[in-house]
Amino acid sequence: MALYQFLCGVAVMILLSANGCDSNKPVCGKIHQGSKDWPWRVNISTISGSCLGTLISHEWVLTDIYCEPSLNGTVHLGQSHGNAYEDSRTVAYVTCHSAFLPWDGLCLLQLSAPVNFTNTLGPVCLSSTGFFHTGTEAYVDAGYGETEDVKTVGYNQCKCHLNQLQNDEICAGKGFNYWWNGCGSNVGGALVTKKNDTFVQTGVVQHDNHCPDPESLQSYTDVSYYKKWIINVTHNQASFVDFYLMGHDSDKYFVCPTFPPTGRPMPTPHDCTDGNDGRDDSIFDSGVTVMHSSFMLLCVLVLSFSCTG
Repeated sequence: MALYQFLCGVAVMILLSANGCDSNKPVCGKIHQGSKDWPWRVNISTISGSCLGTLISHEWVLTDIYCEPSLNGTVHLGQSHGNAYEDSRTVAYVTCHSAFLPWDGLCLLQLSAPVNFTNTLGPVCLSSTGFFHTGTEAYVDAGYGETEDVKTVGYNQCKCHLNQLQNDEICAGKGFNYWWNGCGSNVGGALVTKKNDTFVQTGVVQHDNHCPDPESLQSYTDVSYYKKWIINVTHNQASFVDFYLMGHDSDKYFVCPTFPPTGRPMPTPHDCTDGNDGRDDSIFDSGVTVMHSSFMLLCVLVLSFSCTG
């Protein structure tokens, strides 16, 4: 009997390990039935202003590097669609990391004390991959308790418009041609996609000093690019999930279209009612091509030599 119990215990441990079970990691990316609020959304208050962030575990918050608060900053958690926050914590520890540019990167904030999860307060899942098909449905934290529906844009297509796009950035926009931009109100907020009924954070809203208009393309810091750093800092408290998409990826072989150089005048249509097609009578603007005209000249010369001979 004892041997049977031992073997059953070993089998259970193997199954739990195979499924990546971790008692320290609660269920992530879930929204309480009937609610439209993101339980992972947080507001970070500092002396200089406020930013958004996301709760990724009982004691860690993820945000944009622009939002790096001092240790006296306050994190408000569990807001219910414009109502008062459910809980708050001060910031006990801050660490930031930038892979390329010093003003683009992520910060992790350790809360002064762990929070208890409820129906309106819980962590988001983090994506292990930053590659998404163009047109994948996504949602961005627009600030003030609101969200905005957007679509992901493939890296190759995005780089056609943002030639300074870094490897730690991904893109999303509203529709395929018009892009969402919060221009400061949602810096540090989450860009999320859905895997079945689970929300997975793929990007973080960046700060942009230029405040581009709503029709400009928006880039986000790729969460998956900082996976190792997040795991090391949080001691593996955050929940990363694989996010693989099936089907054709139109961005894989996407080639940037060619456009006329800026400032080059576009040709204007000619008025053909008088029988003049707008071209002069030179050989370079006749009804035949230059190559054909040269060939005709060569034929005339050959015939001339033949006649004189």
